[in-house]
Amino acid sequence: MRLLYVAPDGRPTLTKDLTTPPGPYAILSHTWAADDEEITFDDIEKNTGQNKAGYTKLRFCVNQAKIDSLQYCWIDTCCINKANLSELDEAIRSMYHWYHNAARCYVYLSDVLFHNNGDTNSKNREWESAFRTSRWFRRGWTLQELLAPRSVHFFSREGQKLGTKTSFEQGIHEITQIPVAALRGTPLSDFSAEDRLLWATNRETKKVEDKAYCLLGIFNISMSLRYGEGEGALKRLKTKICKQEDKGISLRPERFHRLVTKPHLRILRALRTSNYVGALEEIPLPAPCTLKWFYQHEAFVKWSENPNGGWLWYTADPGIGKSVLCRQIVHKYQDVPNLLVTYFFFLETDPLQSTIECALQALIHQLLIARPDLLKFVANYRDQHGNAVLREFSSLRYILGECLAHLHGAKVLCVFDALEQCSNLYLSRFMDCMTSLLSICNKTGQILRFFICCRPYQDYIPTISSRSGLQASYWIQAKENIDHISWDIEAYIDQHLRSMADCLRLSKDDVTLVSANFRARRHRIFLCVALALRKLIESPPLVVAGHLAAFNEIPDDLEEYYARALNRCPRGKVAKWVFAAIIFAREPLSIAEAALFHESRPLHGPLNSEFEAKLADRIRHECGLLVDVVVGGRVHLIHNSLQSFLLRPKRVVDHLKGRSSKECLRWRHCVIEKQAEAMLTTACIDSGRSEQWALFRSYATKHQASHVLAVLRCAKEHCRNTEVTKMIGLGLDIKQLDDRGKSLLHHALDERVPSVNTNLVLLLLRHGGLVQSADSDGMTCLHYAAFRNNTRLIRILLDAGFAIDAEVDRENINAAKYNPPVMGQGRRGLTPLHAAVHFCCQAATQALLDAGADPLARDAFGNSPLHLAVSQTLPGRHINDTWSNFMHMPEEIWGDPDDEAEVERVLEAARNMRQSVLECLCEVLKTSNNVRDDEGRTALHLVPYGRDDLVTETVSYLLGKGHERLAQDVRGVSPVHLAAEAGDVSSMKILVTQAGDLAQGDAKGRIALHFAAQANHLPTVKFILQSSERLAIENSADNMGMNALHHALGGARFAEIGVVRMLIAAGVDATRKDSAGRDPLCVYLTGPLLMPGEPDIIQALIRAGGDVRYISQSSDNLAHLFVSSWTEFELDGLLRLERAGVDVRACNAKDQTILHRAAVCGSLNTTLLSHCLECLHMDVELQDQSGKRPFDLVNEGAVKKYPPNMFMPDRWKHSAAAFERYKKGMGETCQCKSILEERHGLP
Repeated sequence: MRLLYVAPDGRPTLTKDLTTPPGPYAILSHTWAADDEEITFDDIEKNTGQNKAGYTKLRFCVNQAKIDSLQYCWIDTCCINKANLSELDEAIRSMYHWYHNAARCYVYLSDVLFHNNGDTNSKNREWESAFRTSRWFRRGWTLQELLAPRSVHFFSREGQKLGTKTSFEQGIHEITQIPVAALRGTPLSDFSAEDRLLWATNRETKKVEDKAYCLLGIFNISMSLRYGEGEGALKRLKTKICKQEDKGISLRPERFHRLVTKPHLRILRALRTSNYVGALEEIPLPAPCTLKWFYQHEAFVKWSENPNGGWLWYTADPGIGKSVLCRQIVHKYQDVPNLLVTYFFFLETDPLQSTIECALQALIHQLLIARPDLLKFVANYRDQHGNAVLREFSSLRYILGECLAHLHGAKVLCVFDALEQCSNLYLSRFMDCMTSLLSICNKTGQILRFFICCRPYQDYIPTISSRSGLQASYWIQAKENIDHISWDIEAYIDQHLRSMADCLRLSKDDVTLVSANFRARRHRIFLCVALALRKLIESPPLVVAGHLAAFNEIPDDLEEYYARALNRCPRGKVAKWVFAAIIFAREPLSIAEAALFHESRPLHGPLNSEFEAKLADRIRHECGLLVDVVVGGRVHLIHNSLQSFLLRPKRVVDHLKGRSSKECLRWRHCVIEKQAEAMLTTACIDSGRSEQWALFRSYATKHQASHVLAVLRCAKEHCRNTEVTKMIGLGLDIKQLDDRGKSLLHHALDERVPSVNTNLVLLLLRHGGLVQSADSDGMTCLHYAAFRNNTRLIRILLDAGFAIDAEVDRENINAAKYNPPVMGQGRRGLTPLHAAVHFCCQAATQALLDAGADPLARDAFGNSPLHLAVSQTLPGRHINDTWSNFMHMPEEIWGDPDDEAEVERVLEAARNMRQSVLECLCEVLKTSNNVRDDEGRTALHLVPYGRDDLVTETVSYLLGKGHERLAQDVRGVSPVHLAAEAGDVSSMKILVTQAGDLAQGDAKGRIALHFAAQANHLPTVKFILQSSERLAIENSADNMGMNALHHALGGARFAEIGVVRMLIAAGVDATRKDSAGRDPLCVYLTGPLLMPGEPDIIQALIRAGGDVRYISQSSDNLAHLFVSSWTEFELDGLLRLERAGVDVRACNAKDQTILHRAAVCGSLNTTLLSHCLECLHMDVELQDQSGKRPFDLVNEGAVKKYPPNMFMPDRWKHSAAAFERYKKGMGETCQCKSILEERHGLP
């Protein structure tokens, strides 16, 4: 493999033909122009071809690689010596792997022009139509160039980045019909050979043979190249595929269907709170032949062989290569069968990525990507408990534990890097969580292993040891393996010196000499060596003596290296501002944004890849090569330890001792938070009024308020007023809203430190910062104060003129799953009092009521604060809308859910909070307690019956305050009905004071027994029957003539045999027919919710007098109805119908047998087919009135396109497969073998 790099004289140069790449490389994917317009191998060797059209692509690739800190790149037009046939042959057969191993793949779309002034987010993106019709999607070779690389970036002809494979995955799927799972990196062996061949259909290649050769990597097949054989190449490929299948290589495996719906995608997006993939891709892989000592270490061997999993800890100082080792571990094990590998990198500079919640979200996200079948469980749990469960620690821990428990034998490896950067508040919780997860896996037979890298800090190692001490825990310490690490570093330097010999103009003897000189010193800091090598590459060529001197200057101390690099910065003050901007920016800065702090004049020139490459070079050299440009052209410090060094000025000065006073003064104050925040604040303000800072406008829109408040927090109390005045003088609009609709006042009220909040609020109000509008979370400033339960802030805002009953809108995410007051598509008219009540804030509720807040204030659906108060269980836990982002009870209060005493304490706190709020409202309302919403519901209607143990106390309290037990809403539904439907026996005992209460019907004539039967809740049914014994209500029917049995068997929940038997024993008439002429047996068989246990229910109904002679309006008998169920067919149920006298061989009016009906509904399986052919001797070739056989009907259903939300859309395919399975598996012993083999219509 030959790679392209830029020589010191600026000339594109090729390496020798290498076995192993010398380092990470970029790779170009494009469509070829005319052969004479592409840059060739000879053009590079002779330094010609600059006037060819293809030279533009070469310059683009080189510049973009430089932006991404990649020294090498590969382009198919010029990196293969096509005159050497053996090299060409090897290149074609290796190309898939070259693309797969590339750090970046750049897709250059020469037929896509960018027309909208660099705004990739514009709604009018003219390039999109050209993108969808680009030639690139129709070429044969580009199929593997799309699927093989892990990281694919798309660019227009001008070099403007359009997006990535990840961001365009849905569009690419629509263009190519390649499944999203394949685009996400699912092993191609998970897809059948037919599918993979289908992806290549209609793709074009210049040579006929290349239609086969471009698929070699897709099928992992090696075969010789024979240009000139034409279509024979494709035949040879298919023969190879068949031979692989004969050898048992899985080309048609039991495919793992990734049925990811739009709601599932929303879950995945909600969990993707950190860029763990990008962080991992930025880390280089180790040099070949290194780290062997690690895998042979006794601790690693014991850990990897331990059948119960466990912990492996690797501790090392900064710069030793911990992150490289983590990348190697992930890379080594990610393709191991039946092993799921997850990765997370803690980052203390990111408030989110230093938390345990973010780590758990990343782990769950990676497990769901690998095993989408788990998404259904997560979606159900989210639907039951609200969106907040995807953010709360206790819920995330539960979800992760359940996901691990349902992996069914798969092993899991969790890799955590930089644990020392996990916030101290979360470290003990992290250890507790992981320890409990390991215990869960040990109980369920799963194997869970943790690999954790951290610095050897003594303050938290005892904590780690004590918490993981009961489980297998192994340690590898770098300080005890210094000799091995030094050897790895020597191997690393040898490899890079040899690969860069041409670039550094070193002969073979020179390389040996420099390498030997290096070996004489025992370097221990890998990062120092790597940075020194980079400096050599980017510096002018030196003589051998110069290289020797450069290596001799490499210090063994990382901080000493930083100090020397800082000393080399040509403009220390400028570099310091760049460092400050990078460290204190709220998100990684782009090259152009970082350059604003580096340049003293406006940036001139188009922001294309070539100009950004020049800017990146300038920034790197001005900052002593201590900054780097990574994924997406974002600027970062070269290592996290540099940030710690720069933020401790004394350490910097100590390392500069002995230097000139001028040098020391230049770095004495290094990076100070107050100065950095002030600088960034000024930049944000200037971006709105200065053309020089216009490029900073997008950043300022999101983060200006955060920097302004940071400046005020850093200032002393008596200086804050001056700071605000100064910023207003610079042009600060104190009422300006950010991209989330928040003003400075919103942000100040949303801060977590009450003492600072009050002072900042007063300061902002004095300067006219009062803003009445709501932000994107549906919160005004007064709503925030109510949410914080801060009575002083409430009084301050009201005194400033804030409207006490200000109404806001609140959007629902999934309202259909929850009871009012979160019904409908949105919530409008919610006042601060609603907010205080929603979060169970008693002090805020009382303060607002005392100040004159309207206790009868209604939202758009007529819900008062009282309605909202009683709809809670624990504060905010069951309300599924944007207000769920705010939890009045901090996460810490929930404690350990496995500790019963702790749980009881939490429940007691929740009970007291809700009770106090209810008392406040009821005391004010007094005679207005029975206030109703727009649907006629009182507070008793909105109690979450059956949700938790606190409900009965709420019901008792409301009844004591005069609420009506039997109040009916506009549908005639009473609290008694709702409690029966929820199966809340305890509440029913309080609500029902006399038997007559149970006879009350709603507008549809349904009584409490009907609600309880429909819910199939046995204890509730039993209570109602016992309480109403004298009333004889068991045979009461609703307006549709349906009794309790009808409701139990035709409801929205699965029927329970216990409920059915109890109702029959109580005398409920099983022969009664509803207004449609159906008895309970018929209702049950025509419902969609049959379960495997239904034969017992069928038998019970038949014995109770069910009509087995029933014929539907479409002339189907009970056997036809039974096999038409959408669920799995059970033979026992059909046999019981047959024994009761149902004619199972009968045809309906359309001449359809039960085989036809099962085929139409997709419920046909091998069991039914075998019974019908072997026992009932039915003719599989029998045609109905339309001339169709059962198999014809199955085939029609199998090829139809169904909406993704349809119940079991694949059931017709399963029915079609039943014929084939019966023929292959059961045909040898069945009486109908000859029939199945002779019928031409069957597969």
